[in-house]
Amino acid sequence: MSAKKFRFVSPGIFLNEIDNSQLPREPREIGPLVVGRTLRGPAMRPVQVDSFADFVEVFGEPQHGGVASDPWRHAGEQAPTYAAYAAQAWLKNSATINVVRLLGKEHTNKTSGGEAGWKTTNALATSYPGTNNGGGAYGLWVFSGNGFGTVQQAATATGSLAATWYINSGSMALVGSDLAGTAVTDLSGAANLMRSDSSGNFTALIKSGNTEKRITFNLGSTHKNYIRKVFNTNPVLTNTSITPTAGQEVYWLGETYENTLLHQINGTSFVTMSAWPADPDDNGLETYDIVTGSIGTAAPGSATYMGVILGLKCGATGEHGTRQTPYVQAKDANGNPQTGWFFSQDIAGGAASASYAPANMTKLFKFHALDHGEWAQNNLKVSITNIKYSKDDFDKWGSFDILVRRLKDTDKSPVVLERFSNCNLNPDSINYVGRKVGTRYVRFDEGERVLRPEGEHSNRSKYVRIQVGADASNNSEFLPFGTFGPLKYTAVNIAGVTTGSFSASFNEAAAASPVIGNTTGATPNAYATGIIKNGGSGSVSGSMAKYMKFLFPRVPARISASQEGLSSNKLAYFGAYTGKTKTNGRFNEDIVDLVKNKASGLDQFSATTNFTEHSWAFSLDEIISGSGDYYWSPGSRPAGKALNSTGSGGSYKDILDEEIYSFTALLYGGSDGLDVKEKDQFRTTLLEDKTQLSNYAFNSVKEAVDICRDPEFAEFNLIAMPGIYHEGLTTHMIETAEARADAMAVIDLKGDFRPEAEGNAGKVYGTVATTITNLKGRGLNSSYACAYYPWVQIRDTVNGNVVFMPPSVAAIGAMSYTDRVRAPWFAPAGFNRGGLSSGVAGLPVINVTQKLTSKERDKLYEANINPIASFPNEGIVIFGQKTLQVTRSALDRINVRRLLLYVKKGIATISSDILFEPNVQETWDRFIGRAEPFLADVKARFGLTDYKLVLDKTTTTDDLVDRNIMYAKIFLKPARSIEFIAVDFIITNTGAAFED
Repeated sequence: MSAKKFRFVSPGIFLNEIDNSQLPREPREIGPLVVGRTLRGPAMRPVQVDSFADFVEVFGEPQHGGVASDPWRHAGEQAPTYAAYAAQAWLKNSATINVVRLLGKEHTNKTSGGEAGWKTTNALATSYPGTNNGGGAYGLWVFSGNGFGTVQQAATATGSLAATWYINSGSMALVGSDLAGTAVTDLSGAANLMRSDSSGNFTALIKSGNTEKRITFNLGSTHKNYIRKVFNTNPVLTNTSITPTAGQEVYWLGETYENTLLHQINGTSFVTMSAWPADPDDNGLETYDIVTGSIGTAAPGSATYMGVILGLKCGATGEHGTRQTPYVQAKDANGNPQTGWFFSQDIAGGAASASYAPANMTKLFKFHALDHGEWAQNNLKVSITNIKYSKDDFDKWGSFDILVRRLKDTDKSPVVLERFSNCNLNPDSINYVGRKVGTRYVRFDEGERVLRPEGEHSNRSKYVRIQVGADASNNSEFLPFGTFGPLKYTAVNIAGVTTGSFSASFNEAAAASPVIGNTTGATPNAYATGIIKNGGSGSVSGSMAKYMKFLFPRVPARISASQEGLSSNKLAYFGAYTGKTKTNGRFNEDIVDLVKNKASGLDQFSATTNFTEHSWAFSLDEIISGSGDYYWSPGSRPAGKALNSTGSGGSYKDILDEEIYSFTALLYGGSDGLDVKEKDQFRTTLLEDKTQLSNYAFNSVKEAVDICRDPEFAEFNLIAMPGIYHEGLTTHMIETAEARADAMAVIDLKGDFRPEAEGNAGKVYGTVATTITNLKGRGLNSSYACAYYPWVQIRDTVNGNVVFMPPSVAAIGAMSYTDRVRAPWFAPAGFNRGGLSSGVAGLPVINVTQKLTSKERDKLYEANINPIASFPNEGIVIFGQKTLQVTRSALDRINVRRLLLYVKKGIATISSDILFEPNVQETWDRFIGRAEPFLADVKARFGLTDYKLVLDKTTTTDDLVDRNIMYAKIFLKPARSIEFIAVDFIITNTGAAFED
């Protein structure tokens, strides 16, 4: 402090400390950016995590690969998630890493073959099932035995879809004994209605060319012939590009609905009570009640079930076996799953509201998953609870709580991941639901190749964002009172005939193939001739009154508050119910299949005329009570039987006063945009000779790199795509690092080890010569990139498995260790900081895919590839630290490049603090006063041997001042690492003097 600033009043000695030794703040920890596959988490945008525990919470544990117990229901686990292992390697020793999870995004101008998602190789054959060169999706409908005799009886026969198979080439049908008792042993050109045996077993014939398989199966989950045990459930086995011939299949079993089947075909309700209303609008309440029991026991009135396998096609819209739905980040597009709309209560009072219908209520809001793809619908649900109407004359807005829950929890033991309390629909309130949860999303601008944020309110939820309806705030009384369930396919009713050909009733002239769809009256949307026939003759010798009803499964809804055995009926969450039965709240595995996206071409979230409808529309307005219990009864509000219909002044408030104010919605319809027939959907062999337009995986990887090209959008000092060694994409990554000039790319090389997921030849071990030739052919010359050889083997510390790992993962781990024990300008190589066997990689490296000789190491190093060597005693070690710069300079070494990145970031941080300050000597001195200690510290820690900082009138001339420029020069002498040690051993005579 200057003496002029002291206040001298009486004589004395005044002492003050002036500390000029303070070091400027170092650049905050930034860490690398890793692009690749993870088990879950936000996709196609960089997400920063600061510990491995945080990484696991957001992205899941690293997956070692291998066949899951049920690959269809556990997709993404058959190939190692290299990006996750890279994150683990870095976070072992350093904090902060940025991760971009890859999902399937197709280009707007895609060409044929560039579509994201998957489809069966061949479409559904038009002459189903009489040809073997077709393919597509095939569904099993099961009917209860009652309603069938030798011929169709007068009663309606109700069947429900129980399972779906996807066939690349060929077709399938049930064989055995048909309705008339006639033996059917082969595909006969028509889909036969077949009897099960007394234990509920069916036999399916799958035929492709000259190959056929006959498989006996049962829908009971504990049966030895359980359907998911005896059929192939791994789509990868149908991919001849990556599956050895001996293990290939032409089909896989997809969705099954064994837990949902019985209550749909038997129509048994949860309760029987005199107050239970009739079903005047044929809304099919019975079709989603849940009963106890299992397939494999005798159905009511019969010892057998009837079954038929039909081809599935959505009219002219598309094949059910085509799921080419891309992952999309947008306001209301496919990709991220959504809930149905939450709608308002019936504000009108009175004992009845004859015009009441859920579809006529005001749509208030819906939830979208935050870039999580299918993971969200497989793991999350959203509940509304604690709904309160306003009792304040000045604040008319009611309130409610939002819970993000784990899908597999129960109402008896809810697992709440997030809670947003006291929300309302008042846009001017601090508790406005949009403000509490968040409305923001990102949109990729393909022209500028950047992510653009959209939405007014920042997201406070880690899992969902909310979309508020345009009319949600039109009335201050509005409260969320109900929601629409996930989409299902619409049931098909087949009218009966009195005589003649049974197949005639299933035919429409315009039909070319069997389809699923809605009906108008009693006739189907379209069915092909001969799709079902009775017995062997194709005719019925009796009366067929009424119709056959083909149902599609739906997500169950809670019917009774007392089901599941809650301690209080007021604890029940109505709406979606995820339990197995009314007494068993354990998770119903059917749910994961029930919320999947539908065929391509259909709207995945809103009902489509003739093809889809919501499973149900639940509302608290349709709750009834009786015998100390509460029930959901669709139609009870217009019928005047609902809880809010009691007395002439009935109101929605009567329901809330009973403390019945909780219900649940599921997320549904999301898509990862990935090919389920691939182990690793971003394998390099899939990307070869592809472009952004011709391949969704190529487009996804390039987009992931492009969104991170702006240093102000994502900060990182390293960038890697572990396991992706496509030359064009790795070159693009290098060019991105060069353009940013603040990061170094760590790339993997073509010609090195190739894992099993890359081709049907299994593991392919690389060669030094091929790898060097490939790299030289690329003509790379960049100090912003480095490469290593060969792949290594690590032991998974979570599961104990041995996993092959690309060398970029080990290199990133070694760099993290180097930063922790020394500094970025120390070489991440050698036995001290590159000794992989000693754990410096952050992962236990136990082997290499190739033991390099001394000559091979020399050849690699001459080609600027850093060898990973294996020594008998010292173990596995990174034995080089070159960049891919061919030009000889200090920057051809990794430690110098990383030194420059560190110093540039530090000086940039210092410079940012004086930006917009006056361009005068005092400001220059401030800069020098902070930059000098920073550079001196780097020198003291062996990063520099010397430096010089010049900032005066010789650098910042008057002309530059007039142009608002401050110009400084910093001269650096980087400390070089020792890579070669030469020692002369001189043998002398006995009498020689060493002083000579």
